[in-house]
Amino acid sequence: MDVNEYKKVYDEIKTSEKIDNKILNSVKDTKKKHSYPRLLKVASIALACILLSNGSVYAINYILHMDSHVKNKVIKTTEKETHEQYLIKNGYDTIYTDSNLKNIKCEDKGISVELVETVADNNIAYVYFKVDYGKWKKTVEDMGYDLVDVFMDVDFYCTKSNGKQVGLSWATGYANHYKSDDTSYTYGFDVDNERDLDFENITLEIKSFYATGHTVYSEDETFVNGNWKISWDLKHGTEELRKTFNREIDLGEKYNNKKVYINEIIITPIEYTIYYSYHKGEKNTLPLIDVIDELNTGIATLNIKGKETSPKVISQIDSVENGSKRSKYTVFTGVIGNLDDIKSITLPGNNTFDMTN
Repeated sequence: MDVNEYKKVYDEIKTSEKIDNKILNSVKDTKKKHSYPRLLKVASIALACILLSNGSVYAINYILHMDSHVKNKVIKTTEKETHEQYLIKNGYDTIYTDSNLKNIKCEDKGISVELVETVADNNIAYVYFKVDYGKWKKTVEDMGYDLVDVFMDVDFYCTKSNGKQVGLSWATGYANHYKSDDTSYTYGFDVDNERDLDFENITLEIKSFYATGHTVYSEDETFVNGNWKISWDLKHGTEELRKTFNREIDLGEKYNNKKVYINEIIITPIEYTIYYSYHKGEKNTLPLIDVIDELNTGIATLNIKGKETSPKVISQIDSVENGSKRSKYTVFTGVIGNLDDIKSITLPGNNTFDMTN
């Protein structure tokens, strides 16, 4: 992938400040960091959101049917209806605008924010919400923009049992923003539980809305500040394959035969997570997320029903720490399939891990 292709991907990506800092810190060529910080963010796209959704019209069915955009985002298999029902019935998908649930909504300065749907397990959540801009649509147009150009200063938090709020990393992109009606858009965000928190009490907070262009060097123009905050009990599925290995592997000649300890692997119906570590004192540790050749290709292949499969990547994040500290690499794939059909997972260097009991 050349620089222009990276730049094109970047123009469609928004990430949290924490993710930005991690990406920039992972850039090894510090001389270029000063001149091209935003472009290098793309070249070291460790925490990128891979934009695989399509469409522009908002639609939702309330009874045992996912929003069409959410469904297209997280279900890439040919058995769409079967896997849709599986996600709903097993607690992975929750529609918060269903008449049986209390609407989770707030309003300030004439703009409303409402939670629509989530797809989640204990490691990752796809959060889908609606913003109605009301009278501010005209303000945006008077500035020379359309609502598709609007974004927000947003944070996600998880509230611990002691009441302390901890920030969560997130990623999104223009391909996850959909027109709902004349004054409304819906937005999809990938929110990551990289610290292994009690992933239940979630808060979404927006402090301002701004208009921005679609290029790397576009300036942001804030048109309203306020306080939009919604909190909810995140419902998520719990089914998983989990095995402890504590096995050292060689990543192969392509990666200078770097050795890494694979501590634990978890596979759920919508993602896989790898916990890993390095020898104490080892220098130049390599985040597992660097062991990818394409932005839409994850690190692993899965053996499903005897067939090797490389799941599509929706988003991925690596919480690598210095030295020997335990790190966590999560790949949000969308529906993988029946966990009973998964036999093994293979990492670079032809390192295969048996996931059967």
